[in-house]
Formats: sequence, structure tokens, C-alpha cells
Amino acid sequence: MTLIKIILALVILTVVISYLSSNVVLASTIRVTQQQAELIEWCTKEMVRVTDASMVQALNVCAEYYLKVE
Repeated sequence: MTLIKIILALVILTVVISYLSSNVVLASTIRVTQQQAELIEWCTKEMVRVTDASMVQALNVCAEYYLKVE
């Protein structure tokens, strides 16, 4: 039983560390032009309005699209 608890604790610790590492990448600063910012804002609002996407999901999709297009 103790071995199972240790293994479970290690798995949970690994998941938490992975999650925190990915958030560090997501929190990094990027520079965008005023036009890109306006397009991303418009796209995000429209996507939230016409789909069931959350604000975060919509923002991620729109930012990825408009930052790759430029």
C-alpha cells in the first residue's frame, strides 16, 4: 500500500511540474503590432459570440492565427 502511495505521489508531482512548466511558456511576453492586437481582439470577441468556445480558447486560436499570418 505504501508503494502505491509513493508511485501516485510521484505521478501527481510530475503532472504538477509539467503543468507549471507549460504555464511559464504561456506567460511569456510577445510583441504585436497595433493592427494584430485589434484583429486578435475582434476575432476573439466574434468567436466567443458565435461559438461555445471560452474566452481563453478563442484568444489562443485567434492569436495563433494572426501571429502566423503576418
